[in-house]
Amino acid sequence: MIVETCLPVKKISFALAAVSVTVGLVLVIAAKNATSRKIALPTGKTIRLPTPGFIARTNSYPATIAISSDEHYAALLNQGYGTEESGVRQSIAILNLSNNQLRNFPDDRLRGDEKSTLQTYFIGLAFSSDRKHLYASMGSAKVNGIAVYRFEDGSLTPERFIEIAAQPVARGKKVTLATSQVSPGTAPAYPAGFSVLGSKYGDRLLIANNLSDNVILLDVTSGHILQSFDVSAHEYIPAEYPYTTTVNRSGNEAWVSLWNGSAVAELDLKNGTVKRRIELWRPTDPVIPGTHPTSMLLNRNEDTLYVAVANAAIAEADGVAAVNLRRGAPQQCYRAALESNESPGAAAIAIALSGDEKQLYATAASLNAVAVFEIRPADRNSDVCAVQMPAGFIPTE
Repeated sequence: MIVETCLPVKKISFALAAVSVTVGLVLVIAAKNATSRKIALPTGKTIRLPTPGFIARTNSYPATIAISSDEHYAALLNQGYGTEESGVRQSIAILNLSNNQLRNFPDDRLRGDEKSTLQTYFIGLAFSSDRKHLYASMGSAKVNGIAVYRFEDGSLTPERFIEIAAQPVARGKKVTLATSQVSPGTAPAYPAGFSVLGSKYGDRLLIANNLSDNVILLDVTSGHILQSFDVSAHEYIPAEYPYTTTVNRSGNEAWVSLWNGSAVAELDLKNGTVKRRIELWRPTDPVIPGTHPTSMLLNRNEDTLYVAVANAAIAEADGVAAVNLRRGAPQQCYRAALESNESPGAAAIAIALSGDEKQLYATAASLNAVAVFEIRPADRNSDVCAVQMPAGFIPTE
């Protein structure tokens, strides 16, 4: 059933971070001089119609969204098998935020048919610091690296590819995913999420290498690896599966989410060391699934790190952890759930803060919705992680 109504006079705006969605792109907009309608549900919840925003058709599996620094464009990383419209190719789509026009740019290197070279996009996507290029992670059983595209007036053109060689592992470590193309004592990098650090020498990328359990600082201009951080904590590699990174404004500290390690590693970029490991409800039983930290972001004061937890085994951690960086532990738990019960499963996989930092948004993949939280001051001296439920949800389908 389609209900045709309009939204009340209201303007909704918030800073959008890289957001993973599996069913489409939701853009929150508002209409003027209109009314709204509410429907009461048997659960005690209320649906407000119409849903704010619209659903835009994309290529398959849009996994990451990157916003240009001038907020004129959004880029979508479509890392599925491709669609008929895309010629069975993966693509990057560019959304013009001024008119909501979406253009798709399939890449011939990334086919989903029998002609495929088994290369694929994987999580990492970002605009260059000068907004003239777009970077994307690309992995395969043979060649791994960063695809560099020229970006101009909403158009995308492949420019070059920076190959990332297999990464050396520490002595005594055992590589479980070695291939014939990888030398003994090394592991395939398979770059995932990354952060862009601007410098007078050009951009540098801090890249989470998903299959070699390390993080590298890559010089985009020369293609050289300037620093390498070993974040492994087990005998076997891969075991941590680094997911993505985030960096503070001064560029001297960074964090990497360890998807299979139920933790975040803090990096000292100035001295090239791993400072500490922040545990996020890591299970004591080795066969129980971990909490799977994914996306991260810092607040404006850079004293709180928000971490999306995609697979919490306990209800309290089912959503977003607000980590107090002074203590190195979660101080607030934003639970992306419909009810206050003991059953986790929201699968929070991406987060964003409003411009005034009064709201926190978390994509709940299992609910096909974006959970909205009101940020309240937490007791920074408490050792207990306070649990907060959502103020509401924005449906995505």
